[in-house]
Amino acid sequence: MRLCKRFAARGLEMRCTKFIKERVESKPPLMALCWLNWSFKHHFHRSVQEACLPVVARLSLLELEKHRQMLPEAVFADLLAMKLRTAYQQTSTVFHTIHRMDHFRVDMAQCPRCGRQREQGRIRVQASPCHKLIGCERCLREYPCELGDEDTAIQMQAFWQCEHGLWPFSEKTEDCRCQTILYKTNTGQQNQSPLETITTNKQQKNKSPSSSTFPNLSITYNQQQNK
Repeated sequence: MRLCKRFAARGLEMRCTKFIKERVESKPPLMALCWLNWSFKHHFHRSVQEACLPVVARLSLLELEKHRQMLPEAVFADLLAMKLRTAYQQTSTVFHTIHRMDHFRVDMAQCPRCGRQREQGRIRVQASPCHKLIGCERCLREYPCELGDEDTAIQMQAFWQCEHGLWPFSEKTEDCRCQTILYKTNTGQQNQSPLETITTNKQQKNKSPSSSTFPNLSITYNQQQNK
């Protein structure tokens, strides 16, 4: 599919453009990377590059760093930004799924909060992780889920917590100062094996003043009013 610089064939270029745009999503990401590199070399239409970029972004971070010489620096930066924003959205989806599972319901003989019982049968008790309460419908009537309906939940984000506060996973959020140590451990590790990376992280952690500088890995939701 290589074209000589002195050879101009608009018909062939249009057919190649159509072929790539129609088939790139079904191809492996590494092949899409080759097509993307080829489109840059031969100055194909921008639509070809836009079709290849989302597929190339599916590559692992190690693969992207390994083949970064195939792409211009600006395009490589766009790929990393695309991958990071996708990671934020995936984290938020996991958070919402776990949160909905925490709103469970169970039948009990009486409500543990108000002691209400039914003459016949058992009473339905529900848990509210938003307010850290357990009770029947009457007890939790004024304590709805903080995430609200599905439309409101989509607009909210996942949060992580360190000793300095609660921080959202967001493209607009600056990381806490305690995360500088974590960034240092991940500097220049693109050529290291997984075993070397783990060893480096352990050594860096032992040198750090306290292991509490690393964030709590459990995902939580924003309850700053309870602090």
